[in-house]
Amino acid sequence: MSARKGTLVDANGMKKCSKCEEIKNKEDFGSKHNTKDKLNSVCKRCECLRNILYRTGCTEEKFNKMFEEQNGECAICYIKLDSSSKAVTPHVDHRHSDGLIRGLLCVRCNIALSKFYESIEILKKAITYLQNYRERL
Repeated sequence: MSARKGTLVDANGMKKCSKCEEIKNKEDFGSKHNTKDKLNSVCKRCECLRNILYRTGCTEEKFNKMFEEQNGECAICYIKLDSSSKAVTPHVDHRHSDGLIRGLLCVRCNIALSKFYESIEILKKAITYLQNYRERL
């Protein structure tokens, strides 16, 4: 089954992503009002990766290397990362002060670090708090 990039492939609604060149279901593409098929030419997974890399300045090669080194898992909680699911979309964790890239995290761990202001001292206090609470039960 051959098709030009970004075009509908068949009557079943299959489309070829212009980035990864995989043939996918039309549900795997975001909507875009000014195209003939009303779908983005890039699949949601590739679009997500492009946005992640743009925001952090990470290269695709570095992202792929980190993903492989981490076995496709969050560097903190080890949940499997998957670009097609918002709950476990990989986020490039970076130090906000200078942009140093540390690794890939799931959305929960990424948000948690930011809520604790990336502070080791505050995280230690949170651990102590949880340990003390557990001991009181």
